Amino acid sequence: MSMNQQSLLPTLPVEIVYYICDCLDAKTILVSFRNICRRLRNIINNYDNYILDFKNTSQSDFRLISRLINPQRVKSLTLSQQTTTFDQTIFFDKQFHVKDFSRLHSLTLIGIKESRLRAVLKHINILSLVSFSLEIGEHKKQHDHVTATVLTSILTRASLRKLALNIEQNRIEAIEWPDPCTIEELKIDKCIGFDSIRRILHHLPRLKTLTIDCYSIKTIHPTNLTAYCQKLTSVSLEKLNMNIADLEFFLQSMPSLIDLKLTGNGNYFDGHRWEKFIQKNLLGLKKFQFYFSDYQNDQLNYPDIEQIIRSFQTPFWIELKKWFVICEYNINIPEWIKLSHSCSVGVTTEAVNTMSVYTVLSVQTPSV
Repeated sequence: MSMNQQSLLPTLPVEIVYYICDCLDAKTILVSFRNICRRLRNIINNYDNYILDFKNTSQSDFRLISRLINPQRVKSLTLSQQTTTFDQTIFFDKQFHVKDFSRLHSLTLIGIKESRLRAVLKHINILSLVSFSLEIGEHKKQHDHVTATVLTSILTRASLRKLALNIEQNRIEAIEWPDPCTIEELKIDKCIGFDSIRRILHHLPRLKTLTIDCYSIKTIHPTNLTAYCQKLTSVSLEKLNMNIADLEFFLQSMPSLIDLKLTGNGNYFDGHRWEKFIQKNLLGLKKFQFYFSDYQNDQLNYPDIEQIIRSFQTPFWIELKKWFVICEYNINIPEWIKLSHSCSVGVTTEAVNTMSVYTVLSVQTPSV
C-alpha cells in the first residue's frame, strides 16, 4: 500500500468508518483500528454497534476486550462456558455493573450454569432485548423454579421477538407465557410433548418461525391448531418419530407455510401422498427440505426402491416444484432406507435428468 493510500484512511467520512467497523470483530476495532490516529479514535469512541461473541475467545482476549469495551455501546453479546477452568460469567459479573448493557438487543448464553443465570442478567437491560437465546449446560434442581421465573419475566417485555431455548423440559413447562406474547421466532431444542407445544402456541399469535424437537411427540391429539398457526411461514420439525397421519394433521394447521424442514425416523416415503397433501393443504409452500430414514421390518427389494423413487419423479416434483429427491439404500443392510431433499433451486433439463439417474444409481450394490 502506498503512502497516499495509507493517508486516506484517517480522512474517511464517519459513515464509512462505521461501516468498516460493522465488518470487523471487537478486538480488531478496539486494539488495532481505533489506534491508527486520534481522529479514528474519537470517531470509534462513539461507535455503538459492537457485536461481542465470546464463544471461541481465549481467556486473555476475553479479559482484554472486557476492559476496553464500553458496555453501553454493545448491541449483541454472546457468553459461553467453554472450559471448566475459566467461567466467563464470573469474570463478566465482576467486571461490569448492574444494567451496564443498557442498549443490548441480542443476548446469547451458551452452556452456562443454571446457578449463574441471575448474575448475568442483572447487568442487562432486559427492556431493550429483541433476541434471547439460552442453553444451560449444568442444571440444578434447586434452581428450576428460578429459571422459569426469569424466563417469564423476560417474556413479558414487549420488545422481545426472537427466543431460543435449550433447557430441560420441566423448565419449559413451568414458564408462564404472557397472553398475548410478542415472540415471532421460537426455537426449542429440548424435546417437549404435544400438550406443551399446543399450550405455547396458544399464547403466540404473532409467531412466524418455529423450530422444535419432536422426539417426544408420538401421537397428535385431534385438536385444531389452525387458529394458533395462521401466521406461521417457516417451520422446522426435528427428530420426528410420529406416524404420517399425525404429522399431516399437525402440518395442515399451518396453511401459510412457505418454508418447511422435516428430519426424523418414520415411513414418510410416499411421494404421491406428499404431493396430494401439499396441493390440498400447503398451497404456498416454496421450499421443502427433508431427511427421512426408516428401519423396515421386512427387507426391501429393488422393485420396492424403484416404486419409492418413481413416486417422487412426477411432474409435480420435477417440473412444477423442482424438488429433486435422493433415495439411499444399501443392499447389504436391506432394512434401512434414507430419503432426502436439501434445497429448492432452478435447474436445467440436463440437471433434471442427471438427478433422476443419480437417484436410481444411489442404490448400492455389494462389493465383490
